Amino acid sequence: HLYSNRHEPKSANVPLLMLTIEPILLLFTLTAPVSLFRILSAYIVFGFTLCSSIIIYWISPWHPLTHISGPTIYKITKLWGMWVFSGSNQHTVNKVLHDKYGPFLQTGPNEVSIIHVDAIKAVLGTAPADYEPWADPALKTCSLLSLRDELHANQQRIWNRGLSSESLKDYESILVKRVIQLMDRLEGLLGLVDITEWFSYFTYVSDSCEIGPLSNCFISRFDFMGDMV
Repeated sequence: HLYSNRHEPKSANVPLLMLTIEPILLLFTLTAPVSLFRILSAYIVFGFTLCSSIIIYWISPWHPLTHISGPTIYKITKLWGMWVFSGSNQHTVNKVLHDKYGPFLQTGPNEVSIIHVDAIKAVLGTAPADYEPWADPALKTCSLLSLRDELHANQQRIWNRGLSSESLKDYESILVKRVIQLMDRLEGLLGLVDITEWFSYFTYVSDSCEIGPLSNCFISRFDFMGDMV
C-alpha cells in the first residue's frame, strides 16, 4: 500500500502480480507446513489487512482530501456512489449534498465535486493538467481529451486560438438569437419542463442550423425549438 501510494502504477499488471505473489511469499516465511487451508487463509488475511490499511488512510488526517467535507461512505468507497447515481439522478443527489456540505464535496476516495464559480477557470480552463493513468483510452484513436503530455499541448494550442474570446465574438449574434428563442419557448410552457431535452434542441439548432454552409437548409427543416411548443 505504501509503495503504490508513493509510486502509482500506470497499469494493472504490476498490482495484480503483487497481489498474487505477496501472500505466498509471506506464507513461506512461516515455519508451519504449507497447506491449502493456510494458502487460503494467507490470501484472506492479506486482503483484509490491505483493505483496512487503505480505508484507514482514506479517512485519516494524512489524506490530501481530508479537509474536503462529504459523507464518510464516499470517502471509503466509490461503489456506494455508483449505486446511488445508477438511476440517472446524480445531479439531484449532488445538489442535496452540496447544500449540506458546501461548494466542495468529496464524492469518492480521490474525487471531488466543485460548484464554486471561481473554480470554473481552474477546472475547465486551458491550463495544463495531468491525466491519471486510467484516463488512457482503450482504443487506438485518441481525442483531445485523452491525449497527454506534448501531444495534448500541441492540439490544445490550436483549439485555444479557435475558442478564444475574440474568435467566439463572431458567433455572438447567432447565439443571442437562439438564446432568446429558447427563453421564449420555455416561458410558454406550463408545469415541469425537461430542461435537458430543451438544451439538446438548443445546442443542435445552434451548432447545426446556424454554423456552416448548410445553415439555410437546416434552419428551414430542423428548427426543433420552433416546432417543439
